Amino acid sequence: MSDTRLHQKLAALSAFPQADKAVVARMGELLPGLDDWAVRRVNPLRFASEHGLPEDKVVDFFLCATRAGLFDLSWDLTCPACGGILNRTGALDELSGPEVEHCVLCDIDVQKSLDDRVETSFTLSQAVRELDIQAHADLPSYLAANFSGNVTLDPELWAYVSSVLRGYLGLGPGEEREALFPDWSEPRFRVVSIAVHEAASVPMGAGRADIEQTLRLSLTRRGFEASVSPGPELLPGPVRVIARNLLDVPVGLSFFAVDYTRLHELIARARNSVRPCLTGRALLTNQTFRELFRVQSLAPNLNLNMRSLTVLFTDLKDSTALYEKIGDVAAYSLIQKHFDALSRVVRQHHGSVVKTMGDAVMAAFSDPGEALRAAIGMLDAAVGLGSGQGQEVGLKIGLHEGPALVINNVGSLDYFGQTVNVAARVQGLAGPGEIWASGGLMSWPDAAQALSALGWTSLEHQASLKGVGGKTTVYRLLPQAANT
Repeated sequence: MSDTRLHQKLAALSAFPQADKAVVARMGELLPGLDDWAVRRVNPLRFASEHGLPEDKVVDFFLCATRAGLFDLSWDLTCPACGGILNRTGALDELSGPEVEHCVLCDIDVQKSLDDRVETSFTLSQAVRELDIQAHADLPSYLAANFSGNVTLDPELWAYVSSVLRGYLGLGPGEEREALFPDWSEPRFRVVSIAVHEAASVPMGAGRADIEQTLRLSLTRRGFEASVSPGPELLPGPVRVIARNLLDVPVGLSFFAVDYTRLHELIARARNSVRPCLTGRALLTNQTFRELFRVQSLAPNLNLNMRSLTVLFTDLKDSTALYEKIGDVAAYSLIQKHFDALSRVVRQHHGSVVKTMGDAVMAAFSDPGEALRAAIGMLDAAVGLGSGQGQEVGLKIGLHEGPALVINNVGSLDYFGQTVNVAARVQGLAGPGEIWASGGLMSWPDAAQALSALGWTSLEHQASLKGVGGKTTVYRLLPQAANT
């Protein structure tokens, strides 16, 4: 690693108010001693845990370091069954498009979702250190490079996949290599290259071969091309594979004797364990990300799915009258103080301010519990804001959780869909100093427990919300003491 370039990049972080000085200093001590694999696809939550650092400040460090050119940010779509990386990109836009991707290893379609299918990670920039990663040199390297390090397969599923893996070949561009399988007896010969998302299945004919057969496999831009000699078909028995890589990138080829009926049965009941990581949803609802990457060039037709997003809207009571009472300058100053106070609370609770509209705020959270805590914190922050002008800031808050679309709204990330509409309508029910939440949010499994821990409770109501048919269950949230 170039110490000069590293320290130049670290010094550049002093210009970022979001970068914690103590964390930057600690990173300056840690990074030179880490090997190439340790700075490739870093999970910041795991990194923080392993090094005893504050999780939120480590995430902020990696985001600032990405803008400073010290790290590169990667968005990885992963298969929930095997943990294979189906799409790795440095541009959020490239995750848009078809709603599913196909895992060639598991032979299943994977629904794109920023909630838990997309992991974000950080790799040390080549400008600081040229990483010597031989990703296809051997099977362990191949697995480390092309599968999520955050997924541990269900033991039964892992045992089966291990039992049907028959061999591995790593091939450089234009390289040809051989592998011998002395007695292939399964009904199908399967070869997979997950890094380039290609696979081929060669069925086995009836009978048995008395002599060694040759299976020639060429990996081209069109996929695998296979031929058998002496032919016309591959039979159970000895098989010599001659594999050739006609691509301009190195590849890894895995050979499987897989029964997909059996594999899909195991996938259906598998309980993989997943280490906490910075998901796409969590990153998009991170305030530092929005501040640092808001000028990122986004495709006009950007359209990404979230299964769950908690949206919070605020408004002020009679803000128009406020300008008449205390004058434009004083009212404007008070509104800005209110924005600053609410933004600080949103950041403290790992959310992001999506936009402000007049005197209203729209914020988004990946965790419903953090949204609840933020709403209560906002009421606390609003107390006394207008005391200097003899005015009370009557803050009204509404919350709703549900699916949403991530879109490009005039070059900025925004959210669209019924979840946003309902959150705004629920906010319209609130009076000054009140928080109202939808039934969708309060059906979150830990909602009641989270409220109780905060010393709050809820009262159920039925209300008519514009754009929502029939009566809707909503909840007024209030301190427990106020409900006695």
